[in-house]
Amino acid sequence: MNTVIDVAERIKNLALNIEKEVSVIIDNTKEQILIKNKQQLMEGVKGDGNEITPSYLNDPYFKTKEAAQRYSNWKDKITPNNKRKSGTPNLYINGFYHNTIEINVKGEKIITENKTTIGKKIEQKYGDTLYGLNETNNQAYIKETFFPALKVYIEETTQLQMK
Repeated sequence: MNTVIDVAERIKNLALNIEKEVSVIIDNTKEQILIKNKQQLMEGVKGDGNEITPSYLNDPYFKTKEAAQRYSNWKDKITPNNKRKSGTPNLYINGFYHNTIEINVKGEKIITENKTTIGKKIEQKYGDTLYGLNETNNQAYIKETFFPALKVYIEETTQLQMK
């Protein structure tokens, strides 16, 4: 039988360990963050919620507008996505770049990076807000993944059921 003192002790333990457990939960669910980040890139959106720029039509890599338009049309054909505006990069051709994106949790920090040579060039070209979840995806991760895992931890630690 649970006494008030037993419950108070379990709640005290919860309070003492919650910060560490939050990092553990994030580390254990980092693949879900990575999946959402890759989906976001496929939609042509950076972590700050803005489109990935420059667009193909404004990219100085292309010598002519016609060449840029042909490439943009080709990308729309090989990676169709109705959430991505035509001409907006999604950084995907054969999957190499997307498949080499890594995510690590170090204390309070979630570090997303690509250590390949091409990954570093892409990060340099498109900016330091390329990774991370925009507000919509962050809220979805919290609601669908993080809070359910946190709820399990709280219930197991306190031996109380949350509704």
